[in-house]
This record gives sequence, C-alpha cells and structure tokens, in this order.
Amino acid sequence: MAVRYTAPPRRGYCSTRRSYDHHDDRPAARDRAAGGAGRVTHPGPAVRRAPHGGRDWSRAAIYQVYVRSFRDSDGDGVGDLPGVTAALGYLADLGVTALWLSPIHPSPDADVGYDVSDYTGVHPALGDLADVDELLEQAHRRGVAVILDWVVNHTSDRHPWFADARSSPSARHRDWYLFRPGRGEEPPNNWRSMFGGPAWTRDERTGEWYLHTFLPEQPDLNWRNPEVRAAIGNAMRFWLQRGVDGFRLDALPMLVKDDRLRTTRPIPGGGPGSPTTGG
Repeated sequence: MAVRYTAPPRRGYCSTRRSYDHHDDRPAARDRAAGGAGRVTHPGPAVRRAPHGGRDWSRAAIYQVYVRSFRDSDGDGVGDLPGVTAALGYLADLGVTALWLSPIHPSPDADVGYDVSDYTGVHPALGDLADVDELLEQAHRRGVAVILDWVVNHTSDRHPWFADARSSPSARHRDWYLFRPGRGEEPPNNWRSMFGGPAWTRDERTGEWYLHTFLPEQPDLNWRNPEVRAAIGNAMRFWLQRGVDGFRLDALPMLVKDDRLRTTRPIPGGGPGSPTTGG
C-alpha cells in the first residue's frame, strides 16, 4: 500500500493504521439540498474487490489529507473540504485510488481534531455536510474512494455524552466512560498518559477520577459497555449511508483496557506512556 502523508505528526504517539470497510455496494441515493436530489456512487475498479466481498485496500494507493493544511478554497487561511474537492483531478492523475481524511468532525481542537465533540457533524472551519456530499460525489466519479479518520478510543471532554457523564454518578452516560474512585488522594492506578503525566484526572464535580489515554480533554470511552458500541455503530452507519467507503480506526490497540484496571510495572527505559494503559 502506498501512503502519502500531509498531516503534521501528533504529539508523542503514532497509532496503528487500520481500516473498517463495509460490504454494501448499492449506490447511496439521497437528497443533497432542499428541493434537489443527488446520487453518490461507489468507486469503480480502482479499489479491487477482495474474496470476502469487501474492498482490497492492500492494493490501493491511499493519500492521507490533513484538510486544514491541504488547500484553502475561500482565503481564510484554513484548508477546507471544497479545497480537497478542487484538487481531486490532480490527485486522481497521480494515481491515488483512495483518500484518507484526517478528522473532519466538530472539535475544540485540543489535539488537532482528534478530540471529537460530534460524530455526525462537520467542523465549521472545514465546511458542512453538503461539502462532504460534493466531495464524495466528485471523488467517486473519478474512481477514488473516501476513508474517514475515526477517533473512538475517546471523545472530547466537550462531547454531550461526557458533559452528562460527569454531572452525576447516576448520570445516564456515566458508564460510557471510565470513572473510578481514587486511592486516597492518588489516582486509581499508576497508568500514564501517552502524552506524559498521569492517565487519570480528578473530576471536581463528583470527586472521582476519569481515564484518558491521551490528554485530559480526551476522556476514554468504555468499550465494554454495549450502549457505547451501539452508539458508535450508529454514527458509522450515518456516514456509510452518505457514501463514505470506509474508516481508518485511530488508536485501535487502546480501545479495551484491563477490566480490573490493575497497576502495571514500569517498562524499563519506557517513555512518557509507561506504564501503559494496556494492563
């Protein structure tokens, strides 16, 4: 697989890169604007079919685009989705068969967009859903697939789920995250953030600590909770139904933690993320 990067490196961590692919080849038809109908078709033979019926991404030429630094269509100094659409002809001529878009969702930008506050929206600095639809339509006309960066180890601390979760120990979304009592004035265990410092932050509202593998502004989701899995699945279906072709799963090895949250041994010579949150 050929991968071209246009994104700045994230601080202190490079995650495993994998894609989630859906197997529905039906064209996604939908209304794209009030009073107007649009149709997005899936890419042609540029991304080959695998024996199981999905796409054979191993043979794709995947070009990663960090949208904000790629191409600015309106002169405000920030790259945007219309800018990516305008460059599709050039990218297709290079032999690109799939675009991997770094996070395009609404975000307070504590970690360059990898702190998502709405899984079914678009960051207003980058465009809107109509811009996504246009990008998908124009990419598919050129036989180019579109993959979204999918950040689901954690959300932003501004996500409505977390705002509810931290409001009370009995909140509906409390168990969607990993809140635990401390050891006196100390965190629940000795786990370290990938960006340095403890992987736990005490929430003053309830006195409990919440886990964050990365920044305190990126609280980890509890993937053992079936409601979390269902909610993320629904958000993925939202994008698949619009015509997105797949997902690159961010921080995939971090999704499921040790169920007993046990203290771990420091790794000899380990960096800021040692001991790891892997248990």
